[in-house]
Amino acid sequence: MLPNMEQLKAYLEDIQGELNVLRDLFHQSFQAQGFNENPLECPEQQHAHAQTRHANTQHKLQDDYTHAYFRAQGILEEFKKKIDALSHPFKGSRILEPRSTEPFTVETSTTEPSITTSSVTHPSLAKPPASGKRAVSFSHAPGTKLSATDSPATESLSTTDPHATNSSLTIESFVPGFILHLPDLSNRLVPKLQTFVRDSHFSGKVSVGDLGIAPSEIMRIVRSLDIQSVYEVRHSPEESNWHIYTEKMTRAVLPQITDSEQPPADTKQYLEDLYNSPQTDPIPYFIGELPDFRCCMKLRSWFPSGPEVSNLGTLPGISTLWGYAGEPGSGSAFHCEDAYLRSYNLTLIGWKIWIMINPHSTQDFEDLVQRSAGCDHNRCDQFVRHHAIMFPPSKLDEESIAYDIIITGPGDMVLTDRRQYHAVINCTSSFAVATNFVFADEDPVPPNVSFCTNDGLFPLRVTIPKVQPTRPPKRKHIKDSPQVATQRKRASLSKTSPRLIAERPVITPLTSMQLLADHTTNAATIREFMGMVCEWRSADNNLRQELSKLGTCQTDNLERLNVLETVRKSCAQKSRLFSLLETLASVYLFRSLKRQNGLRKDLISTEAINTLLNAQGCKRPTKANRRQLQRKLIIYRKWDQFCGSPPDYPFDGILCFVSPAFEEHKLLINSELSLLKEEDYKQFYQRIRGIAHGDRLCQVGKGFQEAVFMSQEFPKRPFEDKKWDSVQTSTLAELLQLL
Repeated sequence: MLPNMEQLKAYLEDIQGELNVLRDLFHQSFQAQGFNENPLECPEQQHAHAQTRHANTQHKLQDDYTHAYFRAQGILEEFKKKIDALSHPFKGSRILEPRSTEPFTVETSTTEPSITTSSVTHPSLAKPPASGKRAVSFSHAPGTKLSATDSPATESLSTTDPHATNSSLTIESFVPGFILHLPDLSNRLVPKLQTFVRDSHFSGKVSVGDLGIAPSEIMRIVRSLDIQSVYEVRHSPEESNWHIYTEKMTRAVLPQITDSEQPPADTKQYLEDLYNSPQTDPIPYFIGELPDFRCCMKLRSWFPSGPEVSNLGTLPGISTLWGYAGEPGSGSAFHCEDAYLRSYNLTLIGWKIWIMINPHSTQDFEDLVQRSAGCDHNRCDQFVRHHAIMFPPSKLDEESIAYDIIITGPGDMVLTDRRQYHAVINCTSSFAVATNFVFADEDPVPPNVSFCTNDGLFPLRVTIPKVQPTRPPKRKHIKDSPQVATQRKRASLSKTSPRLIAERPVITPLTSMQLLADHTTNAATIREFMGMVCEWRSADNNLRQELSKLGTCQTDNLERLNVLETVRKSCAQKSRLFSLLETLASVYLFRSLKRQNGLRKDLISTEAINTLLNAQGCKRPTKANRRQLQRKLIIYRKWDQFCGSPPDYPFDGILCFVSPAFEEHKLLINSELSLLKEEDYKQFYQRIRGIAHGDRLCQVGKGFQEAVFMSQEFPKRPFEDKKWDSVQTSTLAELLQLL
């Protein structure tokens, strides 16, 4: 089958446009460095005198650039001839591999002004530098392999010449195909990526053609991201190790994203400087779902996870497309994807630096992490991710660990291999989308993968559905026949056979409830509570008045629901405080219903349910409406049980700390929350009692609840007079004193 001729011709147009941009940039570079002529406009004269002028460094550089340009132009012309041959299949022509040529060599003197190269995906994005700037950006052809190790003193194009002393850019033979156009996306994307990955020339980077989404639309997406999904990135040097921690922001603000920044001239030096002088202030970093805009729906359609991953179920960020928006310095420490998943990450705005560990150095890299973090990796396949550890290039060089550094800009996509460790740093503000995928012949979650409760795939349960026996034939009148007895036996077995569930090996040193208790009482959650108190202090008076009504309308559920709805509308954004208020108000509603109607198991009267539905605007409740509300009330009851048994509620107040811990660590989801049993809560109570400051947190939380909902006084706490930076760096003991 012949390839798509229109697509091949589009490749040629892209290459020709890139060569034209390259020619113009060379011309500007020659003028900036004092050359009086453009060698690309008089090639015959330049080639005739090239050998006699090599003694002059400037002329030699000029000639080498000329040679490089015409070498690339020759490859293009040869490829055009092959395309013309394909246009006439009756001649018996077929696609041939591109002619293998050795890389051309360009050498620069250390006394010359440096020329920095960076990758730009599309000719339309390649803008000549302003007058007086030394940096030169150019667009590389699809399939070109770029590796950058720039130096401010001297830069050179990578060379096989033994006399060259610096190596920063290698341009190999043109290999068509490492570019994605719109026809290659959606259900064709994963098969297309498979052809890229299994090409011997592939280096991990793909160019994505014009998607037809204007920059203004992308900026609109960024401005509309959910503030609840904003995290803070902290660089922390600990015991000579470099850690990059990602935690939920107490006072969430959306990252400030611009599309006018440029990447650093020297990538390695940028990473070394970040290691030697890490940023101390928290850096906002959005990680989460995209808004429901039309262009976001297009992105989800164009960039799916593929059927193999989608069949695992809805796993946020794994089987769904997530957005990543961060300011300079944000990013993630070294990690690999969950299980045996691959990933792709498409940069839409800004520039990212990727450190990709070569797969054959995986064992050496894991050994380095073990020595540096003092850990044992035999317990969890994601132990590297959990330690949030980062290494500068110099450390990897010292350990002889092979790695690649890739810079991605607008329109660049990076693919990670299975179990390939990588780290990402946003060297400018950036916005990208990413998800996981596997090829059709790969198992995304093989049986030998082990999870712990902090892994993204921990909620996954691979279920083997029960096979129903064939329906027996119609009963005969002979009641005692052996066939009837057999049919009865089979029917009985089919009714009593348990549903078979095959679970992957799961490592749980503590149960989920015990871990939740630990997270409820740790320093990070206490800081979250302090942030909510400060947010409540600064809330407008109208909101606080509405909140106080929730504590007074003890008998009127309709009024209570109306007040809760007013609170929802009064909150401009879904902050962590609002999430807590919604949980507490739901618990109070459940307690009120329990006092009035009496609760028989998990049910309340139909009259009470209809009253609640009417308050929500449902004038004619249906059976489905009632069932949905009943499920919500079960969740309210499960939240209420965290506080202990009525009427004393010995752990009342702990929800002020459970709610943020629950949301932050995602140890439980609502579907699992509804399945909690008395034994689970007993484990939670026992763990809280065993923590020295557990009672103290319950007392403080209860006082805050009464102040919010019942207009009780909540005295000002010492932490409210402290600067937030000092609170963030305080130890657990210091935080307890500030409470």
